[in-house]
Amino acid sequence: MAEPYWLVALGRRLGLAAGVAAVAAGAAVALLGWVWAGPGAGWAAGAGAGSAGLFFALGHIVQLLVARRRPSLILAASLTVYATQVGLASLMLARLVGLGLDRGWLVGGLTVAVVGWLAGLIQAFRRARRPVFDPPSGPSPGEL
Repeated sequence: MAEPYWLVALGRRLGLAAGVAAVAAGAAVALLGWVWAGPGAGWAAGAGAGSAGLFFALGHIVQLLVARRRPSLILAASLTVYATQVGLASLMLARLVGLGLDRGWLVGGLTVAVVGWLAGLIQAFRRARRPVFDPPSGPSPGEL
């Protein structure tokens, strides 16, 4: 069963807007870290932001691919990908801290990128003006 074209376009638009917002937020905090606390803080913030961006982008891509091919499996695929991503992200962050990156700036970059992703996603979804619910099928309360 093929999904409507608008659904594919909406998914792409949401992913692009969220990705741009996450990259912009991550770049801003990395630049702030570089200027304020030195190159090590900038690299740490950039690594945190990059790991968050990678986390969200890969999850979004998998959701789009599964929704396009087997929409009935989207929930199972999303949960599986999320569990895998959390484990891999934990290992990656532990490795980055083990390399000697500043923990505060690493977590700061990660947090700012997450907030940027979510803000971009919300803003793009608000502008899409697409209903995400089924219209009521019965009589309205005033018609009873």
